[in-house]
Amino acid sequence: MKMNEILIIEDDKEMCEELTNILESEDYFVESVNDGDQGISLAEKGDYDIVLLDLKIPGVNGYDVLKTIKEKCLKTKVLILTGSPMVYNILLKKVDKKKMLNLADTVIYKPFNVMFVLDEIKRLLHKN
Repeated sequence: MKMNEILIIEDDKEMCEELTNILESEDYFVESVNDGDQGISLAEKGDYDIVLLDLKIPGVNGYDVLKTIKEKCLKTKVLILTGSPMVYNILLKKVDKKKMLNLADTVIYKPFNVMFVLDEIKRLLHKN
């Protein structure tokens, strides 16, 4: 049986480490990076089932990472982790909120309950 693969793209290194430890303890294969450029590079080379994506990241912004993943990695689900609903107001200057939300498979606001994130990952993995 193939181990589910998850990519975390999050600029908070401590959060990456904590999420990685939690997800690995749940038998997921996890890789993490701290900026959009590295995230796109890994997503294009890998075979990830799910990407956990922060929108406010250095390098390529989270929306462009989301767009690229959805265009090039058709089977990969994207779970957005965002620190504040206010991030949408920042992105709205360049991005239609509805369009962005249609690209993402789900959005979770920080701070989040880890069990909720695990449940969402399981839901996305079983979604057709």
